[in-house]
This record gives sequence, C-alpha cells and structure tokens, in this order.
Amino acid sequence: MHRDALTKIPVVLFQYRASRDGSETFAYDESVLTKRLGLKSSSGTDYLESFLDALTPQSRASFRQALLKANESPDFQWSGEITVAGGRVLQAEASGSCEKDTQGNFTIHGFLIESQKQGVIQNLEEEKTILNNVLANIPHSVFWKDVNSVYLGCNERFLKDANVGTKADVVGKTDFDMPWATANAESYRRYDAELMQAGRSILNLEETQLQADGSQTHVITSKVPLLDKGGRTFGILGIYMDVTEHYMTRQRLNDNQERMHATAKMAALGEMAAGIAHEINNPVAIIAALCEEAGSALTNQNLDLPAARESLATIDATLDRISKIVSGLSSIARHGKGDATTTVILADLLAEIHELCRERFRRHGIDLSVTLPPATFAFTGRATELAQVLLNLLNNSFDAVQALKERWVSIECKNNGDRIEILVSDSGYGIPASVQEKMFQPFYTTKQVGKGTGLGLAISSGLVLAMGGELKLNAKAERTQFTISLPAVKTAA
Repeated sequence: MHRDALTKIPVVLFQYRASRDGSETFAYDESVLTKRLGLKSSSGTDYLESFLDALTPQSRASFRQALLKANESPDFQWSGEITVAGGRVLQAEASGSCEKDTQGNFTIHGFLIESQKQGVIQNLEEEKTILNNVLANIPHSVFWKDVNSVYLGCNERFLKDANVGTKADVVGKTDFDMPWATANAESYRRYDAELMQAGRSILNLEETQLQADGSQTHVITSKVPLLDKGGRTFGILGIYMDVTEHYMTRQRLNDNQERMHATAKMAALGEMAAGIAHEINNPVAIIAALCEEAGSALTNQNLDLPAARESLATIDATLDRISKIVSGLSSIARHGKGDATTTVILADLLAEIHELCRERFRRHGIDLSVTLPPATFAFTGRATELAQVLLNLLNNSFDAVQALKERWVSIECKNNGDRIEILVSDSGYGIPASVQEKMFQPFYTTKQVGKGTGLGLAISSGLVLAMGGELKLNAKAERTQFTISLPAVKTAA
C-alpha cells in the first residue's frame, strides 16, 4: 500500500550503497517522476548509470561528486538538472542521510524531487517580461522613486522626456538633476513628500513640465505610494501623460467661446444702438437750447439770474442723465471675463439696463416696465455677464411683440429664500413646443436671415449656469416668460 502511494508522487526514492571493495549498487522505486525520466524500478550497478543518464552532462558529474563527499558527511545534498520525456530540462534537488558501518561500507537513503525554484523563477521571468513590455509600450511616462525622491527606475518614454540615454543614467538621480525647471523640481518633490507623509495617492494632478529642448508641456500626473508587506511606504510609483495638445485645443475653444460671447454681446447692444443714440441726442439738443436761453438771460440788456440758474440746473440734470447712459453702456460693453466675481446689487444693474433700453422700446410703441427690487436682492457673479443675458432676453421680447397689437415687456424679481428669480415676461403667447426643444442649442434661431446669430440663448444659458443658476422658459405662464434663478447673497438692508 505504501509503495502504491509512492507511485503517484513526483519523487524518486533511492538507495545508494558503496562497499569497501569499491563496488556500488543503486536502487530506486517506481514513481511518477521515474516514469517521466524513463526509468523502471530496478537495482544494481548498471542502474546507477541508467539513472545518471537521465541527468544533464554537467549534473551527472556533480551528482557523482556529491556521492563521494557523502562518505565524509552525515547528510547528502545535491541540486542540478534532469531531462524528462520530450527533452525538457527541469531543475531538481536531492537530499538524504548517510550511514557507515564498522567495515567501511556506507549507504545513502535519499530522495530526488523536481525543484520548486524552477517554476518560481520561470514565472518571475515571464512576469518580468510582460511588465517590461507594458512599460515599453504604454503611451505614458512611468517612474518610481525611493523615500528620498531618488529615482529607482523608469520606462523608455520617460527617458525620452528627460533626454537621457539609458535607465542607468536616471537611477540615483533626483529631480534637480533632471532637465526640469527648478520650480518644477521643487513642486514634484513637495508632492512626493506630502504623499509619503499621508500615505495617500495623488491622482490626476495637472502640471507643467519644461522639456530638455526648452519647450513647455502640460501633463496630468498620478502618484501612488509603494508599500512593503508591513504597510510601510518605501517609495513612489508615478505615471503622467502629455496633454499639451488637449490643453492647447481647450485654450483655442475658450478663446473662440469668448469671441462668440463678445459677438453676441455686441449684437445685443447693436440692436439697442439706435435707441441709445436717440436717448443721447435729445438731451444734447436740450442742452444746446438751454445754453442759448442762459446766454440770453445773462446779457447786459436783460439780466435774469433766476432764469439762468434754472437753465443751468436743467443742463446739469440732463448731463447726469447722459452720464448714466454712457456709464451703463460702457459697463455692459466692456470685456469682463477676467474680472473677479463680486456681490452685485440687482437693482443697480436693472436700472442701467432700463436706462439703455427704454428709448428704443418707447420709440416702437412697446411698454417696457422694470420693477426694481430692494437692495437686499443680490448675487455673486459678474454684472457684465448677467447684463448680457438680460439684453438678449429683452431683444428677443422686442422682436416677438413688435408686430402684436398688445406690446409690452416687463422685468420683476422674486425672493425664494436662498435664491432670487428674475422674471422677463412679454405680451407674446408662449413658444411652440418644437422650438422649445431646440432654442438653447447654439446657432438655432427662428429669426430672419441676418436678424439673429442663434447664439443668444445658448450663451446666456451657459453664463447663468456658470454663476450657479439656471435659465429656463416658464411654460406654465399665461404669456411668454423666461426665469433666471440665481443663488441669493445676503446684504445689509
């Protein structure tokens, strides 16, 4: 039963006996491994040579030497290579104990097994090959450092970025030895220190990198700590990808978007231009007439000081009105994209909008009503951007009601706790459902060719969204109504 079990185990049990007269006998039991070696259960001097034939030439000699040395030691140890069916060479190990009798004969009872190191080494080599292939072909730069931020290795793409020849030229270096700018090197090492101290990964960090040729690239970097079996950080693994092209494309898109915003704003102001010109021309004509009256009142023949003072007071008030129009126009027309966000008092902004638009609406028989809210109605943002939104909505309402019998446009505000709402309504009877589905899409317009750009609502919606608000059509209102909802800011009453 014992022998039947051994036949299923990949081991060769053997007994070697060397007599004082120099004769040798060798015996082994049949097993899975003896079958793979092509050996049969047997014993005798000839079978030692048969067994040795299953070893590689170099291993035969080392096995023979191990047998001779066993005469001088209580233990038998050997490692070498064996050849199995098909010519495959495997690593093998043999161990045993030695017994020596009083007559000078000694016997080794031992076993031979396939070495587990073979599989481990082979697996490690295969994994190393796969890892090297991944590192060589991944479209990102990879590096790893020790706890002092000293480079331990990198992949080929990193070598190209650093403009160095081999990985040996990187190992042992720090970021200050690399062709990065000093500010970049300091930044990299600062993040390394933060990561190792906290033991947390840093993911998708956008950075700039000065290349060896002097060019600057934009990269997105991720770094993770390398941990030992005890959970202690012993280094950093980093990977970054060059996103310069993506960054430049994003910059171009932002520039184009800003130009589109400016175009839409100028288009909105352009539609108000005729009314603004008339709003200024009328006061200028009044001033000219009053100056003439004041001059007449101050002549030597007819000195009328009260009349002169009255004319001058009217001139001053008229100039103030012109100043407000010009100031409002300048404030709204200026490029405010780079301005810091501030607390904007809604009443002040609506007053400027009303001052700019009222003459145009009046001249076309449209009643423009703007109800100014209390000074406590405020929001955080850029006044120029909300002014652009309101001008666009007012222009759309102007075009929509111009041909109607009942022509009016109104602006009023509501306070809904943590939000304020600006309601822009007109005498129109709503917007068709087919138009509602598309009206916030860029370049969609229902106006005649040359009348609108189709950008107004799309840009307006984006501007309000950037302020944390929402621009929407109130489909439940009896007349056409758009609502601008913004986060409210508390101000002193």
